[in-house]
Amino acid sequence: MIILATFDQEQQTYLRTIFDGPADLMRDPLPIAYDAHFHLDRLKTKLSLPNCATLEAIWSKAEVLPDMEIDLIGSCASFCDPKTWPTNRQLQDLPGSLAVAVGIHPRHASNHQYARESSDLKRLEVLLRQKRVVALGEIGVDHSEMPHHWHHQLELLDVILPLAQEKQTVIFHCRGMQNDDGTEAYLVLLHYAKKYLNKDHPVYLHCFTGDSYVLEKWQHAFTHLYCGFTAMAKSFNEDQKQAMKKVPLTSMLLETDAPYFPPEGERISAPNQLYRTAKIVSHIYGMPAAELLQATAENGRSLFRGEN
Repeated sequence: MIILATFDQEQQTYLRTIFDGPADLMRDPLPIAYDAHFHLDRLKTKLSLPNCATLEAIWSKAEVLPDMEIDLIGSCASFCDPKTWPTNRQLQDLPGSLAVAVGIHPRHASNHQYARESSDLKRLEVLLRQKRVVALGEIGVDHSEMPHHWHHQLELLDVILPLAQEKQTVIFHCRGMQNDDGTEAYLVLLHYAKKYLNKDHPVYLHCFTGDSYVLEKWQHAFTHLYCGFTAMAKSFNEDQKQAMKKVPLTSMLLETDAPYFPPEGERISAPNQLYRTAKIVSHIYGMPAAELLQATAENGRSLFRGEN
């Protein structure tokens, strides 16, 4: 098989003219990609698919334009709704390319039982000890909720963060108030993260929207800090764009956060549409989308294999 990418543009054009073979033998290899954060359970619900549905069945429901196809080598599914946490059998049945994170989303914190009911905490602790569960998350702070719920979110962090296993990635969700840059929320969350995690603990700020000041504070606190970016970057202000540019390439991750941030005219997004995120982020970050996809794919595999 001829791999066109190994030749320069002039040679590729020449080879296409002299070889008359199947199109798939002559096409350039697809860029490799790793979706560092999506919700498998919520995606199946949105698509009215059963729990036993394969990843391929899900991807087939999400349209991908020919020039945005990717070689999805892996992804991380976040189960942050206790009602849909996977069973041990379901964990065993998941494909090996899928990393698993389990946590409690901060929007559940107003349900007091999640912070105080021992049965849920014991279930979570058992899940976090399973070999297939490589991350705790997503957990965190969400100040888009009404202020009278905020103290419940902090109580939840106090009982969940001590459950993180040694070197087990912790995935944080952070949102500020509506029309707010989120600085206050990120700094509150940082206080709790530092309270329970060592400086070298792997930390992943999912769907990062902070500014340079926030980024600097987190980078100073944790030596293994990763920042994930979604299609939300399309609406970033200049401060957020400058912060993105200061994230080292070795610490960058791309995510669809599926089923959220769907393409225009679609009702869901899916991990096989990650190229769309890469195009948005690469425009700000200043490097070709395919190169960004490859670099973040390597970061994702390293992070969720515990190679940090």
